[in-house]
Amino acid sequence: MIADRPAAEDGQKLLPNWEALLHSGIRAAQQLGDHTASALEPAMTDAYTGAPHRRPLVFSPSFMTQWLATDEPAACYSLRAAGGFARFPSSRAEAAEFVGVSGCRSRGRQHWIKRPMAAHQDDQGIWEVTCCSDCGHPFLRYFADDETRIVHWSLYPDLP
Repeated sequence: MIADRPAAEDGQKLLPNWEALLHSGIRAAQQLGDHTASALEPAMTDAYTGAPHRRPLVFSPSFMTQWLATDEPAACYSLRAAGGFARFPSSRAEAAEFVGVSGCRSRGRQHWIKRPMAAHQDDQGIWEVTCCSDCGHPFLRYFADDETRIVHWSLYPDLP
């Protein structure tokens, strides 16, 4: 049951607000530039208040590991809801891919995207925030209108 989840810090959200995450990520990416090895989290601020970004708990490996140990069904449901998935993960073993045990990058694979969770078009291209359909890793990507550049940024450096 979601009520049984571990206690969060005051004001920290369980699930991401994808629109807010998109705009926070865009501002951080514009500040950092096209360095795809850089994770955006250290430069992210809240899209609405300008306060430092607070990672949604569903993307916190320590929080989710604790929750999976105490209420596996609710924790798996929250991971599915966060990533927009219908059936995956359905167990603690499958959820391990989301909480930092083994994602696509740790297995030498590329992330696979079905659809963006939120998108924004400006006068030079399209920004998307999304999750990998295989491992759930959240990231920001940018597609220039003239097709000269496609850039990916990891949102959180500790996710595989």
